[in-house]
Amino acid sequence: MAALKVKRSIDCSDSPKLGFTFVRRPYAETAEALSSSFLLTDAAANSDWREFHQALDLTIQGYFYNFVQPLKQYWRAKQSRIDDLAALRQLYILLRSGEYNVVHPSLVDDSQKMDFEVTFPVSSNLKELDNSLLPAWYVESIMPYYNEGPTPNFSKYYQFFTRGTKRVEKTGLFVFEKLDILVDELWCKLTRQIKPVQFSGVLADTLSDRVTLRGYMRANGLFASLLKKVTLREPLFCSVIVVYRPMGGDVPGPVELRQYSDVAFADLQGLLPKRKVSLPPVDSIKVVVQVLLLVWFFVASIEEWRASTASVGNFSYWSLVLSAIIGRIVTLVYEYMACVSHYENVLDSWIDRKRESRNESTINQLMEDVTGQESKEVILCYFFIWRFGPLSQEEVAQRVEDFVRNSLDQPTFEFDLDGALRKAVRLGLIIGESEGGKYRHAMEPSAFSQRHPTEHILHLFNV
Repeated sequence: MAALKVKRSIDCSDSPKLGFTFVRRPYAETAEALSSSFLLTDAAANSDWREFHQALDLTIQGYFYNFVQPLKQYWRAKQSRIDDLAALRQLYILLRSGEYNVVHPSLVDDSQKMDFEVTFPVSSNLKELDNSLLPAWYVESIMPYYNEGPTPNFSKYYQFFTRGTKRVEKTGLFVFEKLDILVDELWCKLTRQIKPVQFSGVLADTLSDRVTLRGYMRANGLFASLLKKVTLREPLFCSVIVVYRPMGGDVPGPVELRQYSDVAFADLQGLLPKRKVSLPPVDSIKVVVQVLLLVWFFVASIEEWRASTASVGNFSYWSLVLSAIIGRIVTLVYEYMACVSHYENVLDSWIDRKRESRNESTINQLMEDVTGQESKEVILCYFFIWRFGPLSQEEVAQRVEDFVRNSLDQPTFEFDLDGALRKAVRLGLIIGESEGGKYRHAMEPSAFSQRHPTEHILHLFNV
């Protein structure tokens, strides 16, 4: 059962209870696949099953709507009901429910290698970021869930959360990128700054088969690989959320969220908050060499002029030389600023293509994703217990895995089995039998649909 991931779940029973306006959202893919796969051919049975699925989906929506409402109000002026740490606490519950993983900061550092879409160095201006809130959030809300495995390191200034991975490849010579890496590698060897990168944690398997331009050049020779075509392979995160708190002068501002889509691992540095762009190594060398040559020529000209005969003609000549040198220096400064501005515009354009939402809009998108996932999980658990129960937890997991793989054509499926069974019990859909540890259904689909969704929501809140 390697394809089915059974993870720890989070109890949201202490969530606030607010009003909810129900918005019907069609979510019938799983229900239709179940009914067609297991031959629910009776029209009445299909109708009851469809109404049950819609009622359950509305119930899950209402549950999470009530839970995130104070979090959404956090960004509304003069309406904040919770402090920064409480907002982050609720945010992490949503992130875990939405299958988001914490990205180790050392992996983000390793992504800053200029060899995919973002081909120039990007860093974060840490002076403009608060470093007191996120460590407290990490200790209180995140670290307790890693008591069975390695605890991920956590950045004091910002944190990345990712969900879903695909593979993206591109092939080419990448001559200019190779030249940048060649210069950077030679400088690192000269200053002995090269350190091997160790992958660990949730993303270790995802990152193990990367093919990076830097890794290719190291394996095949820095100079021998310059004119060779290479196919790069990177994990592409379907969704990335960045959490940070900027400084508003001397006082920290509110927590900020940014959500991006389809971001390659090597480009994570392009999403850093309070970004500042640096020139690639080759461009930096061009600027440095020109500056050094101009300074040398300027000093040499001064010395030669001082040693020459002080005549009006000589003075006029050397004045023109020196003014030309100073003019070239000023031009070089403007060229440098224009080059940096060019890379900043390229980065802004790239970010505009990747950005999805911020703050409250990110919470809305998170809630949409979470409710869809939670509905699917409860539906799958209940269906197999209803049709084939009583079943143990292991039997439910096996049937769900077989169905997802064979009928939904998904090789892997993130599935919170404990949380789905617990919610189904709270809703009165199933009951657990002490003998043998098996579950059996306690309510028909039609009976569930006849209740008002608010009644089911109160059951989820243990009221």
